[in-house]
Amino acid sequence: MVREKLTDFTIQKEAIISSLLIKRGNGLFNQGLHDIFNRASSSKNRLKIEDVQVIIEAIELKQREAEIIFYTYFGSEYDKNIIVNNTLIGSKFIEAEFYYDTRVLKKTIEIIDPNMYREVVNINFQLFILNIASLYENLVKLIELLIKKRVVFGDRNPHLSVHLRVLIAYWDNLVELDYRKNDEFYIWLTSHRTYLDQYLSQINSLRNSFIHGYSLNLNIDSISNEYVVKNYDNSTTGFPQPAGGGVISDLVLNTFVDSVVNNTKNLTEDVLNLFQSKLSHHRTKVPM
Repeated sequence: MVREKLTDFTIQKEAIISSLLIKRGNGLFNQGLHDIFNRASSSKNRLKIEDVQVIIEAIELKQREAEIIFYTYFGSEYDKNIIVNNTLIGSKFIEAEFYYDTRVLKKTIEIIDPNMYREVVNINFQLFILNIASLYENLVKLIELLIKKRVVFGDRNPHLSVHLRVLIAYWDNLVELDYRKNDEFYIWLTSHRTYLDQYLSQINSLRNSFIHGYSLNLNIDSISNEYVVKNYDNSTTGFPQPAGGGVISDLVLNTFVDSVVNNTKNLTEDVLNLFQSKLSHHRTKVPM
């Protein structure tokens, strides 16, 4: 039986929205700095102060969905032996209860066929990756709304689809050129750099494969008897092949999903706490 509390960013969200409304009333929110990069776009595509609440709600919804997928299929209930051995004696029951605030979700799943179990694991891994990739794009939208622009594409609307790794590359260049300072937000980025450098390219590669390709991106490693993430490029990711070969432990399926869901929660919570703290100061102007 799984019983887990889900992520809730209500406190940060309400504090951020309240501070922004105060700043708009005091003339400390400059919409023009956003509009200047959106001249070729219709007004409906322009990011506005009102979008902040919707973006944060989208982020926390996707974080909760990632947690539900993880705890249901890849946490303590995950059974690699069913997949590796293609056998299932009796039924595989998964009972889960999730809650936050006063909300409760209960799930009961019964699987009686090993092939179906593998299929359920495969499809939920795909949903997990697409959900996380979308969360990161929403995080970029929030950063680009509250902090002065880093990603500029001329006449194109820079907010439609910007990957987090693209934002990071621009941000690094601006700090290196001394156009932006090594401020609290860049320190936040640096504090999560080990995870981001290791996982972002892999997540993006998986996302593209799921959307544009047909591979399951998972495979049984016959030597280790593990179900592992495949289709990685050790020249561009932080998952180099171990000396002498063998399975890459970080790419074992349940370990990979565990690392992604927890690191994503930590980096998102940290930046929301930082926004809450910075915006609460009466002198802070937006975008920062």
